[in-house]
Amino acid sequence: MSDYGHHPGEIEPTLTAIKEKYPNKKLMVGFQAHQHSRTRELIDGFTTSFDAVDTLVISDIYRSRDKDEDVQAMTTEAFVNRLRANYPSIIHGHSLDTTGTILQELDEFQNLNTSILS
Repeated sequence: MSDYGHHPGEIEPTLTAIKEKYPNKKLMVGFQAHQHSRTRELIDGFTTSFDAVDTLVISDIYRSRDKDEDVQAMTTEAFVNRLRANYPSIIHGHSLDTTGTILQELDEFQNLNTSILS
């Protein structure tokens, strides 16, 4: 599934609904925050937006209209570290390509383990 939601108030109910619809499935999410300045402003909301997620992979923050000081004030590393308090298994996927690869490999590993254990 794909969703364009970037605001914590959109993310949380979407993920909760997916988890409720598929309670026996693992929910793996790749997320890319949009704008360093917006991520900084909404950081408190992000710290609880992913509670329904089993695996969270964060790609680098999308830079759009950000000044250099915005980027320095909220790096992707700072974002991931802030989320790590609530999501200790969070993965920094770096680029979107790498994030996608990580999710694909985790999905294949999960399917392999499910097949072996079933």
